[in-house]
Amino acid sequence: MAECSDSERTWLLAYLDGTPVAGMAAQARLSHLPVWRARIVDGGRLGCARTIFQSLGQARSKELYGEATFRVAQVLPTLSASPPPDPDMLATIGNYMRAVRDGLPLDIILTFCATAPGDGDALIIDGNKRAVALYEVTRKSGEHLLNLPVYVIGSRG
Repeated sequence: MAECSDSERTWLLAYLDGTPVAGMAAQARLSHLPVWRARIVDGGRLGCARTIFQSLGQARSKELYGEATFRVAQVLPTLSASPPPDPDMLATIGNYMRAVRDGLPLDIILTFCATAPGDGDALIIDGNKRAVALYEVTRKSGEHLLNLPVYVIGSRG
């Protein structure tokens, strides 16, 4: 990982201001948290990443998997249950998956938040559904190599 320049950090936090996790951007500014730039190159590692989703409809990660939030690889199987616990999210991920398969431009830049110094298990705070779509398409295609830009806010893991 490489620490972002001040201008890159400012750009990312300004981008996050317009998302549902705007509070995280404000906290990063107030606490002067560093922002790191990295790349995920292994689809399996992306599948293990923690999402921000504690529940998918009535399905709760804590009850199903014993963890506070779902991992990327757990989202689509959970949403694919019959009946789907969150049909709207399932449809959104399906649309993202078609875009990835069709090679359409899809802004996939994930932002993680380091949960604790040295934890190594950061939480995706922006780009969760896109991460699931990319993971599922690469998993189903058998192609596990990625070149996915990510940002990590907080301690260097």
